[in-house]
Amino acid sequence: MRKLWILMCLILEITKVSFCQSELMLYQLNGTLPESISVNPALFPEYKFSLGLPGISSTYVSVKSGRVSFDNLFASSGDSLHFNPGQFAGRLDKKNRFDVNSTTQLFLFGVRVRRNFFSVGLNERISGNATYPKSLIQLLAEGNGAKNLVNRLNTLENINMRLSAYHELAFGYGRELTGRLTLGIRIKYLSGVTNLDLSHVHGNYLTNMDSIYLSSQPFVFNTSGKGLFDGSADVLNTITNFKNHGLAIDLGGKYWITPDIEVSASLLDLGQINWKNDTEGFSFNKVVYAFKGLDLLNLVKTNPVGLNNELDSIKGLYDPTSLKNNSYKSKLTGKFYLSGAYHLGKIHTFSTTFYGDVFKSTFNPAMSLAYTLKLGRIWTVGINGSYQNKSFTNLGMGTSLNLGAFQLYFVTEDMVSLTRLNKAKNIDARVGINLVFGRVKKREWGRKLKTEGTLPQEEDSLLVQPEQMTDSSTVALSANNPDIISVQRGDNELELEAGYYVVIASFIDKSEVDDYILRLTNEGYAAQFGYQSVLGKYLVYLMNFPNDRQRAIDKKNELSKSFGPGLEPPWVLQVYNK
Repeated sequence: MRKLWILMCLILEITKVSFCQSELMLYQLNGTLPESISVNPALFPEYKFSLGLPGISSTYVSVKSGRVSFDNLFASSGDSLHFNPGQFAGRLDKKNRFDVNSTTQLFLFGVRVRRNFFSVGLNERISGNATYPKSLIQLLAEGNGAKNLVNRLNTLENINMRLSAYHELAFGYGRELTGRLTLGIRIKYLSGVTNLDLSHVHGNYLTNMDSIYLSSQPFVFNTSGKGLFDGSADVLNTITNFKNHGLAIDLGGKYWITPDIEVSASLLDLGQINWKNDTEGFSFNKVVYAFKGLDLLNLVKTNPVGLNNELDSIKGLYDPTSLKNNSYKSKLTGKFYLSGAYHLGKIHTFSTTFYGDVFKSTFNPAMSLAYTLKLGRIWTVGINGSYQNKSFTNLGMGTSLNLGAFQLYFVTEDMVSLTRLNKAKNIDARVGINLVFGRVKKREWGRKLKTEGTLPQEEDSLLVQPEQMTDSSTVALSANNPDIISVQRGDNELELEAGYYVVIASFIDKSEVDDYILRLTNEGYAAQFGYQSVLGKYLVYLMNFPNDRQRAIDKKNELSKSFGPGLEPPWVLQVYNK
């Protein structure tokens, strides 16, 4: 029992220097940080090539302790501190949960190929979860002297624990299926290193002023690689023994509702590990026991011999049967994200994100409201306010700075806790350096041409001569956005015939034309293309009218109101003969 208390104290002490689990700020910096694919595989980075190397790119550690902070564990007496289990118990809910998670990124590679994104990642992960009732801590802290426990039947339920360390090799693929929809998946091979799994321990106890009556139901405690915990194992041999195989997947999607509003969602860590190597289970029978009142703290201080005798009696009852080489399975703790964002121009983004995970019927939620400011290609900064770990007072921030190929970033879910460590329930920080190369050229996502007043008359059209051509990407957006651009027909073999065309895109490279037309086909548009010598570009158009100028303008206006995200605003081109 003393070892149990020491272990619990050490775990809770970690909250003084560790981090929080749900990575809301990382999710809201999607597109900026390559690590965002770990929270949604459909959130591609905006770089053609990204690379993360061990020691510099990303190390993530998280601990969540519910309502308990360092100050709740210890009380001060003069210049000294002493452990206060009663104060600890007073901070707990009826049901409590404790989480430990760590990811060390050894390698990350991502590459964009047109509308596709491929990634490979290698991570070392530790994942631990535990649930326990307040009544258990009250019994250990106050024994039969607890006023609210005397002469009543108290339930010990929802006691679970799972701790796993494993290697993770992830292969990711995503694709922009249409201008609106992007989907992504990561398939992850898992190789287990060590595991402790304790499930569904429950029982009851009854207290009065001089006795405690305890009963517990049968349960099994499974282990794999337990030699890492007691020091009997060869560490190098254990972590390189790839015999505990597992598989998991991450799924993600993003959808543009309008040109400025997007929603996204992801499901993560859907899978399990099969533990077969160096396994041992411990089967515990049903126990019924009565003993004289136990006040743990007083026994530790005043009568260690009496404590040892009591523990020896309990140990004799809880003498398990060893189950050697028993294979078993353990699931990962699945997670999900759901997010919505409003983009105000290219600089400002307002978003909200909801997170949740479930371990042994205990739900862990988090939610945030965020604002992100993007200043060119160099600097991005975001802030959020969030509810997580049963607290509404979390103020987070994230920032990235691009200096050539080097990207430096820092993310935290609670800035205030960094300055008040003794009162912190969450302390969160992620910092690293990535190597990023090339920017993916983004088209305007369905933004409409803004015209005022009535349709322009014929004399208001823009006549473009060959000597007037510049390197501007879209001639239609010059000269105050006229509804008609007039050009002379050339002699190219793919030259557009004379007439009026409702144009939606222009390209210098013909290879881009085929890819774009396929994209339009997926959107349900029957597009065609041709070459225009004066403009020096291949033009993709949806309609052409040999002699009907007004009809071309009307169709362009209709499309401007309903065109999908990811497609350039339509404009009208008049081609006339020499």
